[in-house]
Amino acid sequence: MKFVTSAKNILGFMLKNEGDKKKLSTVILPSFFIHFIAGLLYVLTVLVLTRKLGAREYGVLTYSFTVISLIISLLLGGINVMAVREPPALLSKGQTGLWKGFYRWSSRIVIVVSILVPLLIAACILFARYYLHLFTSSLYTTPILCALAAFPFYALMNYYSAWLRGQHKTVLSFLPDNIIKPAFFLIVLVCFFHFNLWNAIWIRDLSFLAGSIFAIATFYRTTKMSGITPEYDIPAWKTSLKSFFLLAALVSISSRVDILMLGFFRDASQVGIYSGADMLATKIVIFQTLMNQISVASISRLHTLNDKKKLQSMMTKITRGVAIVSIPFFIVIILFNKWILSFLGPAFVQGESALIILCTGQLISLAFGPVGNFAVTTKNEKINIVFVILKMGIAILINLILTPIWGINGTAIATAASLVFWNAGMFITVKKRTGISTWIFG
Repeated sequence: MKFVTSAKNILGFMLKNEGDKKKLSTVILPSFFIHFIAGLLYVLTVLVLTRKLGAREYGVLTYSFTVISLIISLLLGGINVMAVREPPALLSKGQTGLWKGFYRWSSRIVIVVSILVPLLIAACILFARYYLHLFTSSLYTTPILCALAAFPFYALMNYYSAWLRGQHKTVLSFLPDNIIKPAFFLIVLVCFFHFNLWNAIWIRDLSFLAGSIFAIATFYRTTKMSGITPEYDIPAWKTSLKSFFLLAALVSISSRVDILMLGFFRDASQVGIYSGADMLATKIVIFQTLMNQISVASISRLHTLNDKKKLQSMMTKITRGVAIVSIPFFIVIILFNKWILSFLGPAFVQGESALIILCTGQLISLAFGPVGNFAVTTKNEKINIVFVILKMGIAILINLILTPIWGINGTAIATAASLVFWNAGMFITVKKRTGISTWIFG
């Protein structure tokens, strides 16, 4: 109780509404705890993998599952966004028939896509390789084929987790991907102490199976649809799906451009070293990510009330508070970068410069505040689409120029530059539209 009371006092400047304060102990703090445990599991898993596999094989593992996750996000990202937004809208209007109909319609799409797509991809790769002889097997060919086994489970886990979030079961929705999957993966890895790359791939496939089983079981335990006659509004759903598909596709590609292009121009060891550096750099913004979850309801409410004075005060406090907590992490990583990277393995020390570049990009982005979260919450999400496209274009262009020359450092420059551009462009545009500054200096 003392912890909850202290947390309420610390976060009181953002939680003005009684409803938001009640969410602190039921949603926010449990979500914080889950993300904290998930972060520990992720770091421990990376340490185990990098120390055992080395940079080269860790790069192959990372690249293979990056390709699979990209394909899933491209094909099913829009459905998952709809699974979060449609159910609460339909239930709030008492349209339970459409709610059940949407579930049946969307679940069929996910099941069909998650089964047929990996089979088609595998068939095309094998046919082109062994029958048409269009290409020779690369370092990634067989690992990607093995990783395709996770496709149905990965897709179903994401889909049912999205449905849980859409029904306000936020804490439960975080468990499959953040706790069940990584915990299963880490435990089995430790049990197979002498594992190799192929063991790691199949164990990761099984971890997605464990996550999907948990997500599906949780959904059916907490969702009652019996006795409801399904109704359908497929034309409207298809129209919405097109918009969500575009946004999900752009965000997915943009977030994976660095790994994909580095893997294209350089060898797997470079991918592994870069992935380790990027993992450490992104930890700088973990507090901003968590603050976004806390503040979204309050930002939406103040924006609706057009209370710009309180909204500006809140955004300034959030940005400065996140910076105060995050800057020490930045300093520690910069000062002790070699020592920190050495924990991943001797080869990962080569990522020193890339880590400094990525951390600098993240720190500059923090100065612009949670501008992406603020834009979406204040119904300026269309701006996000425009700048994500520009960000992706800049990242691709710089990667094409610098990655072949400078390797991971060129990729790091492309990632940092595109990230800073996106934050700066979003900040300027959103400030003009709303009159609110998310900049650290107000």
